[in-house]
Amino acid sequence: MGIPLASLSNQQRSLIGNSDAKALGIIPISTAQAKAERGTELSEQETFRSHLLLHSIEFIQAPPRRKVKDLETGWPDFTLLLPGGRYLLIEFKTRTSKLSVDQERLHARLHSHGLCVHVVYSASEAIQLLSALLPPPLTQYPRSTFSYPLGS
Repeated sequence: MGIPLASLSNQQRSLIGNSDAKALGIIPISTAQAKAERGTELSEQETFRSHLLLHSIEFIQAPPRRKVKDLETGWPDFTLLLPGGRYLLIEFKTRTSKLSVDQERLHARLHSHGLCVHVVYSASEAIQLLSALLPPPLTQYPRSTFSYPLGS
């Protein structure tokens, strides 16, 4: 019984003492390393958020510290509202972090309703995903065939 070690987040692993980690056969992670990885994830989220604002894309961003109880625990970091009533759910992770138990449970529930949560590891990956779903921006406006009468 107990909690599977693989399901522990980096923050939780950082709380395990070195002697306990050795006894359990896991590599301890320092609190500093866990905080640095969290900072990297937040930095990538901020870059993506700036991209969304720049391109006037409507979105809801889950609070990073989740002290607000408006969203269910495990809800993806970004919910994007796209043209045509479409949506995009995006969860950011670092290369070494994993989904929490709450995230896995919620993502499975969303999937059972036909909703997909995309897990990305960088802002550029999220932007690529978004670009694949949106039409290319207009680079040239179509010429009008209407002309105004000249003169009197």
